Amino acid sequence: MAHVFDLADNWPADHVSLIVQGWYAIPTDDGGADEDYGNWDLDGATWSASNPEVYTPIPYAIQDASACNGGHRMVASKLRPLTGIYSDTGKDAASIAHIDRMLGVIPRDGDPRGRINTICCTLGILAGTSHYGYGEGDPEYTRGLDTRYRHLDKMLERANEAGLTNCVTANYEAYYIWNYFSDDYTSKLSRLGQVAIDISQLVIKLKDNPAAFKVDGRVVIYWYEGTLNIPGVGVEAISTAEWSGVMEAARTAADHDFFVVGRNHGANDVSWLDGLFPWIRYQDYLNADGDTIREKASNWAQDAYTAYIEPAVAANSGRVGLGNFSPGFEDYVLEWGAGNATRAIPRSTETIKGQFDGYQAIDDAGERLDGLVIVTWNGYPEGHCIEPTVGDNGEFLGLFTEQMAAYTGETPDSADTEALLDIWRTAPKTITCPAPYRQSGRQALVPPGRSTAG
Repeated sequence: MAHVFDLADNWPADHVSLIVQGWYAIPTDDGGADEDYGNWDLDGATWSASNPEVYTPIPYAIQDASACNGGHRMVASKLRPLTGIYSDTGKDAASIAHIDRMLGVIPRDGDPRGRINTICCTLGILAGTSHYGYGEGDPEYTRGLDTRYRHLDKMLERANEAGLTNCVTANYEAYYIWNYFSDDYTSKLSRLGQVAIDISQLVIKLKDNPAAFKVDGRVVIYWYEGTLNIPGVGVEAISTAEWSGVMEAARTAADHDFFVVGRNHGANDVSWLDGLFPWIRYQDYLNADGDTIREKASNWAQDAYTAYIEPAVAANSGRVGLGNFSPGFEDYVLEWGAGNATRAIPRSTETIKGQFDGYQAIDDAGERLDGLVIVTWNGYPEGHCIEPTVGDNGEFLGLFTEQMAAYTGETPDSADTEALLDIWRTAPKTITCPAPYRQSGRQALVPPGRSTAG
């Protein structure tokens, strides 16, 4: 199927997309409906036997009074969700209520809410998930991947029940096929073939769903390639022609043309993408000039546009260029980054304001961004969360929506902002602390060497 690169002609102005990590769960022995805790529980030096004391040995398994802070559980993060821990699977009423709260950021009926237009549910490959009917006990079943698939599935369902349209899609992470299934897919061709099958299956799932995000009637998929790192082999490069072939095969199988919006770090040809955005890029933050937090954040935003977005959009007609927004970075999972070093970008209102200063400076130069991608809603292990936490009590989410209003020429209403934040501030904590000692059967969701900061 021939693809037309005309996303820029149809893209909604100042569109805001939200990357969501649907990898959290609560097991049945703790009041939930799942098999484990997902990424609330990242214990020990899981990635490296040679460095056994990188993390607190069992950060989630022991829940006694000394591990609690104001009734909040100890989790694999320096942050704590304001509503307490939650499940993303949608298997019980508490998890569904959490998903409904997340959908609370989507504008509706004249209420701007969070001024966030699309929720991008991050997931890995579909093989081994309930999409194909697999469940606990099946040899092919992969619990962590299924948690993420169920999150997308339930998000679409709840959006439709709320009458919300054009607001949910998938953020696909291709590296899972390399890191988790190297024994099942032993060649590059077989791995790329499975990615093409997955993308076609997602597009078939989304193309007739009213809640799914579409532009000009075509599904929009977000794309996080990551590092395709094969254990024992190293990084396997995928060419532009190979990614283009994957998308062509997926379009043909789905009988539907679709758009792909992916992250760009400037090292690769991105001509196969319809839209692009930079990820957090921690090292770029360190390199940015600025005597204050706000100045440094402003230059960080502008530098990312100049390095990764402007040249790629200029070289490829019909593409959209989006800015990255992050409320900061408070690293817990040291081994997701290089050198087991703690990484930090101040979680601060000045970091938020500085990024919007940078977006405005780009606009003042006559090269306005086509929108923003928020990285992320709930990336707790690395601490780049805009979801209300115990530390900020919703201040960061509230500031984002008001800064976004000012950036787009609106006058923010503080009453609207407070109503938005009350969704989280008044929500009950269904899983309390302390709880009995338990050792969970954790299944890692992120392979060695993977970092969202990269």
